[in-house]
Amino acid sequence: MRSLLVLLFLAAANAKIFERCEWACTLRANGIDGYYGVSLWESNYNTMAQNTNNDGSTDIGIFQIN
Repeated sequence: MRSLLVLLFLAAANAKIFERCEWACTLRANGIDGYYGVSLWESNYNTMAQNTNNDGSTDIGIFQIN
């Protein structure tokens, strides 16, 4: 879990849209390659993605964490 948080902060600090292979390699290098599909579905690999939910809350980042 700690690697996931570090990776999220790293991705947010870089503020970029990852290429598919580049993102897959980054996840694999940090031991969390099982989350590849989640980041495609939620943000299309965009670290600056934002989504406003029906309840008014906002999901942000590559994994759309609320």
